[in-house]
Amino acid sequence: MDALYLLFSFVLFAATIGFLLICDRLGRGR
Repeated sequence: MDALYLLFSFVLFAATIGFLLICDRLGRGR
């Protein structure tokens, strides 16, 4: 259970960073 929670947290963190980077690129592109 502990490892699963850690994995989920890491995936969520990575997804958030990726989303912010994409938004930043789109914002600067336009």
